[in-house]
Amino acid sequence: MRRHSMRLSQMSRFQRGFTLIELFIVVLIIAVLAAVAFPSYTAHVESSRQAAVKGQLMDVAAAMEAFRARNFSYNGAAADSAITSRTGNEFYTVSVNVPAGDPQSYTLKAEPLSSKNMNGTETFMINEQGETCMKVASSCTMSTDPSWK
Repeated sequence: MRRHSMRLSQMSRFQRGFTLIELFIVVLIIAVLAAVAFPSYTAHVESSRQAAVKGQLMDVAAAMEAFRARNFSYNGAAADSAITSRTGNEFYTVSVNVPAGDPQSYTLKAEPLSSKNMNGTETFMINEQGETCMKVASSCTMSTDPSWK
C-alpha cells in the first residue's frame, strides 16, 4: 500500500500544467467569444462616428444660419473661417455647397472616407430648410431618401 501511495505522489509531482486538449478548448472558447464580440464592437464604433458627424453637421448648419443673419445670404459662407473650422473630421469629408444662382440656400454633406474603413456607411446631408437624408452612396435626395433626424 505504501508503495502504491508513493507512486501516486510521484505522478502528481510530474503532472503539472495543461494538456494540449485543454489548451485547445480554451483557445476555441476565446475565438468564439471574439467572433461574436468583434462585429458588435465594430457596429458600435461605426454608430458613434455617425452620431458625431450628425452633430457636427448640425453645428455647421447653426454656423451657416449665424452667417446668414450677419450677411443676409449664404454667399461666401463656404470660405468663412467660422464655418471651415467646423468641417474637419477624421472619418468623414464635410463639405459646404452654396449654389451660385441661389445665395439663400445651402447643402451640407458628410461623406465617409474610404481610407478609414468607413465603406458601407451612410452619406449624410442637410439643407437650409433643415431637411436631411442619408444613403449608402456618394449622395442622397432630400425628398426620397430616409431622414436621419
